Amino acid sequence: MGKMTKTTLIFSLILFSFSIFSCGGSGGHEENPTIPATSAPEAPSELNYEQTLLNIKLDWSDNSDNEAEFILERSINGNSFTEQTSLTANTTTYTDNTITNSNQTVSYRIKAANSSGDSEYSNQIDINIIKIINCSQITTETTCLSAGVYSLQCEWNQNICENYKDNYDFIPDEVNSGNRIWPENHGEAHITTWKNDRLAAFSFTIDDNWAPNHNWWVEQGNNYDFRFTWFVIAERISGENSSFNGTWEDYKELFDLGHDIQSHTLSHNHGEFSIEDEYSLSQNLINDNIAGATAITLAYPGGLKTDEAEIDDKDIAAEYYISARGVGGHINKVDEIDYMNTYTIGTASLDPENRIGTPNLIEYNPNYPQSRTYRGWQIQLFHGLDEDEEAEALALMEYLDEHRDVFWVGLYREVVLYGLERDSAKLDILNISENTISLRLRDQKDNEIFNYPLTIKIRVNNDWLNYSATQNHENINASEIIYNGNKYLLIQVIPDNGDVVLMKM
Repeated sequence: MGKMTKTTLIFSLILFSFSIFSCGGSGGHEENPTIPATSAPEAPSELNYEQTLLNIKLDWSDNSDNEAEFILERSINGNSFTEQTSLTANTTTYTDNTITNSNQTVSYRIKAANSSGDSEYSNQIDINIIKIINCSQITTETTCLSAGVYSLQCEWNQNICENYKDNYDFIPDEVNSGNRIWPENHGEAHITTWKNDRLAAFSFTIDDNWAPNHNWWVEQGNNYDFRFTWFVIAERISGENSSFNGTWEDYKELFDLGHDIQSHTLSHNHGEFSIEDEYSLSQNLINDNIAGATAITLAYPGGLKTDEAEIDDKDIAAEYYISARGVGGHINKVDEIDYMNTYTIGTASLDPENRIGTPNLIEYNPNYPQSRTYRGWQIQLFHGLDEDEEAEALALMEYLDEHRDVFWVGLYREVVLYGLERDSAKLDILNISENTISLRLRDQKDNEIFNYPLTIKIRVNNDWLNYSATQNHENINASEIIYNGNKYLLIQVIPDNGDVVLMKM
């Protein structure tokens, strides 16, 4: 992912990894007598974490019914693993709040065992620990360099550390502040985290063609003014089973209604084609059969990490696509999005106590692990719809409609373009006067593909009752907001498309 430009600097030098295993009574950890197991337990899996500063909440899947207990082991700076704590059978969560020094590498792993033997280890996870230094501490280049032992989140004031910015990554101010940013003075501006300064992003995606459901989705799209992305298995369209897979005319109609058609490979990776042909030929079919379509995103069949998708290749996918959707069951954290393997959610939840609850994208509590998904991007995955799944989709749409002022419900392709452009963009204010503001927006992307407008928020004097906004001498969209008695303009600007001029009329 390209460097993020805005006014926040992050030094990340700390790496943490976690693993857990379960031991049986013969290992000296059993608290209550049990009947000896007849076989070793299955290995735990899907080890995940939520991070709040130096506190790490772990969760994992218990795949066995005969473990005696779980044991968390930890290694510091590559030394031998030692026992962190023992956990009772059937436990699936643990919070490690014993980390006090961020300038170290910590590793964890998970295994299950009983009196009959040990399981294999689960996946190992690596975690970057963030320790915050107040912005006021960064006052000279010397403190900029010495702060490197921490992860630093502060405003980019007075060009301090300007000479070192190429060594570090940037993320938008809002990611760290937990709130929208409201510039104070006339002419001050910034790039908003999501389109139209929404708090979070949401995308509906539909896999495997499912033509019998097209009319239902079109009806809901019209009812709620939402648009959806179909990831299609391209070779099946207009084939022998067109009643299920649809025709190219069907998908052209969806596209003309404002929905999007993207690639789910050529054959769903059934083995007849090379992986490069799966990616490239499906892209060609979509672009050739749907006028105006640009298939620049992919959905891995079954997700990148499943057995079915072992032949998938992120590097080859990146030769043809700017993003690939995976699975994973998580909300995408705004500052940690892997655009070549984004997370999706299969079963939606509107419960904020659920780690994947949609309300967690717009409700911030710094003491609650779910707050790491605040301001993130939820990608919802559907296939065919039965009555229960229709009800689930409708409940989501109703919730998003009720919170339209804080959610951007965008096409998958659009959100990817916005995020990748935003993360590599640089905004320069060229001139500020009482009646004119001029600025320039640039990014580090291919302009033939990356031409989606970013939202710029600009503080203007309250006497700007009438105004014009142009980019490269062409009118651009602008709207206004009043916040705490101050006026702000939201303008839609395409990076590298010429200078922007705002004029009071």
